[in-house]
Amino acid sequence: MNGKYFVPPDDNPQEFKVLFQRLTAVGAGRSVDPDGLPQGPWTPDLLAEAITAIDANRKGIELRTVQLWFQDNRKGVSPENVRWLARIFGCDDPEATGDWQRELRASLNLLAENRRAARVQGRARVETGEEPITTPAEYVRLADRPRKTHRRGLAGWSERIFGLGGPLNLPASIFAGATALQFAAFFIGNHSITYVRADGIEKQVGFHWATNWTFLFMLFLPLFVIFAGDLVSFWRSRGRAALLPDVEPSNATEGWVERVRRSSATFWAVLLICIVFAGLMQWIGARMLPLRAGVDEDDIDWASVALVRPDNVTIPEAVMFSGLAYFYMAVCFYLMFAGLILLYTLADDFWANAKRGVRPTRLQSDVARRILNGLLRCSISGMFVAICMTLQNRFLPSDAIHVWAWLFGDIASLWRGSPPIPSEVGYGFNAHYISLIIALPTCAVMIYGVVRVGIPTGQNAVSFRMAAALLVIVAAYLMIGAFPGFTVLLAVAALVGIYGMIDPGYGISGTRKASEGRRV
Repeated sequence: MNGKYFVPPDDNPQEFKVLFQRLTAVGAGRSVDPDGLPQGPWTPDLLAEAITAIDANRKGIELRTVQLWFQDNRKGVSPENVRWLARIFGCDDPEATGDWQRELRASLNLLAENRRAARVQGRARVETGEEPITTPAEYVRLADRPRKTHRRGLAGWSERIFGLGGPLNLPASIFAGATALQFAAFFIGNHSITYVRADGIEKQVGFHWATNWTFLFMLFLPLFVIFAGDLVSFWRSRGRAALLPDVEPSNATEGWVERVRRSSATFWAVLLICIVFAGLMQWIGARMLPLRAGVDEDDIDWASVALVRPDNVTIPEAVMFSGLAYFYMAVCFYLMFAGLILLYTLADDFWANAKRGVRPTRLQSDVARRILNGLLRCSISGMFVAICMTLQNRFLPSDAIHVWAWLFGDIASLWRGSPPIPSEVGYGFNAHYISLIIALPTCAVMIYGVVRVGIPTGQNAVSFRMAAALLVIVAAYLMIGAFPGFTVLLAVAALVGIYGMIDPGYGISGTRKASEGRRV
């Protein structure tokens, strides 16, 4: 309504403090973002500024007065300020403002009645020696408030780097690390290097040509981190509080942090696997020992090319550079799996808190839609990570000079009727083994998110398009090198995935138009 998030008055009268906390937590009366959601909850500063900006309010309002409204006390609101609050919650609509003015007055009357009743009960409890009674609203706030702890741990640290800080801090760090590796490869000379196989085929195996070290770490993994960080930050600051209107926003955030801390063992297990096994042990077994022995049974790539081109890259240089690259890879993959754990926890937290709601609300559907959009973006970028890994593994045993010649040769085999570029190794799922470690958790988190969050009202068509798009991408990933012309399917998947990261609704944007009449 008027470009602002409108919450209609409820027929069920509530005490002023409960009503005020619910409205400020969901951001009633605040401007909406492109997704139709409010730009966050009200704070004392923002609400005081909005009231002062009302043209009819010539006196303005003191910040201290607004701060008293947010505090857990028994103070009410003056009749003049009720008028300004009604203007805010009514989104400057005359009819809605009048409705909210009546609702706020009724809530203040109920506050006064409860205050008088509390004084009478308090005197009676003092005389009889009974314990004070906790009201239902206070019970909800206390139930959601976790025990305070100063221990952050690995889980808390991982959540903070995704949910707090600037949105580009983490992806920029990943990109900077990949760029540093590119420069290091250039300095030692294996950035662009060819060798001639025993059968006379020339192969380009430079570090700059490897899709699993260029596109993966410089494009798709940073995109995954951006999408995951945006969704975690939204849930931490706005989404969870919107589902818990009776809980203070700070307590809602603490409840989320506490839920993440319960997964501490999972974070430590993933860190151990990524650093020790995927990083250190794999580097020792696949790089250091073969390079030191002078024999590599696998296909030559950017690290083992020192065995056949010692005039360009020495063995010690290859050992040191590969160790640095594998350590960077282990850290990056831990960050990706940490993001998947957080997305899993987010979907589970949504399900747990949605059950506490009195009834399904439009705001709950909006939050669910925002979560599903974020999960789809993360799944697409995660699958592109797996595709980059598989492309490089499938290219190495082929007879193409580089990966792009392999892909263009596959397309040319359809246009010209010529046979595709042969490969020493036939198609098999063993080539997908390493990338499956990325693809399977990525798809599992998306499926779990759909099950837990559910399909928002009126989003069946959008959900069908999301599922179809993800199936196309998964099919393209599994069919790399399986048949002549697989590159066409891969190109279609790339277009579908890029469009999905830009517009997860795939052209259905009716929900944005419906935001004019937003209801809770």
